[in-house]
Parts: sequence; C-alpha cells; structure tokens
Amino acid sequence: MFLSIIGGTFSGESVVRGRSLFADRLGDEVAATDITLVDDPTDARAYGAGRFDGEGLATRRNVLVDHGTLTGFVHNSWSAARMGVASTGNAVRGGHASMPSVGCRALRLEPGTLDRDALYRAVVSGLGIASLPTYMARLSNEIVNVLPHLEGPALDVFFIYPEEMRNSKRIMVFRDFLIRKIAERRLDF
Repeated sequence: MFLSIIGGTFSGESVVRGRSLFADRLGDEVAATDITLVDDPTDARAYGAGRFDGEGLATRRNVLVDHGTLTGFVHNSWSAARMGVASTGNAVRGGHASMPSVGCRALRLEPGTLDRDALYRAVVSGLGIASLPTYMARLSNEIVNVLPHLEGPALDVFFIYPEEMRNSKRIMVFRDFLIRKIAERRLDF
C-alpha cells in the first residue's frame, strides 16, 4: 500500500506538472542509505510485469532511489520529451481507448542489509513493517501479522555434530528431542 501511494511521486508527469515532492531533488539523499527503490516490470514475478508499456515501448528495470539517493523518475514519451530524457517504458493506460499516462508498474524495495534481529527491534519499536520469520513474530505480543494467509519460504535447519559421535545414544536422544519440540511448536523458520 505504501509503495502504491509513494509511486506517483516518481512519475515524470508529476514532476513536469510540479506535483511531485521530489521535483527538484534529483541526486539528493531522500531516504536512508539502506533504501533502494526499483520499478521493474521486466520481473516476471511482479503483478504488473510485461515486456511493453502502454505506448508499445519496451519496459526496463528503473532504479529510482539507490542507497537513499534519488536517481531518476519513470516516464512515458510525453514526460520524457518535456524533461529532455528518454522514455523509461512506463506508459500506462486505464483502457485500450484511453490516453497513456505515467505510472510505476512493479515498484519494490530491494532487500536491505539489516539482519533479522535489527528488523525485529525496528518493528517492535514502531518503525514500520517487516517480513520476519514466524518464530520471531511470536516473541512479542506487540507484533501483528498483517498478511496471515502468506507463508514465507522454507528454511532448512541442520543439526551438526562430530562424525565420530554419529552412533552416540546422547546425540540420538538430543536429535529426537529437538525434532519433537520443533514439531510440537510448529516453529516456522
């Protein structure tokens, strides 16, 4: 939701019309250095993916904010011509008969460098939303699962011990204990 709201401020049309809060900020630091914002309609996983935009031009990956610095805007032919740049392949249409406007088609934040513990602390202190493993979310009553129907990727867990202890009764009992406890609590990593 947040990305769809802020996406319009990266429209070249909004910049030309003086409606973007980033209008005179190209090259400025506009976000934390951990933030990289990309519109990539060439990514087949994206809902708005496609090879061509609403004007028939090839789409491409556009980096809008790179490590906190505003690096560009998205354009159709009209906004690109007015700003003296090339179209970024971001013409969108409301229907086949409508005039093309400019819009982000597959806006996303690139993965950052913060570790899970840092993300957990940020979420608990109210700084925003994060994708956390279920077991971490269960650590706090303050964290709310906003997308309970989505499951994260599976993560393999390994129990490592010296090979010479492979047949040790203690190792087997401890391994079985761990497997049973994980199954009981249904820990999602």
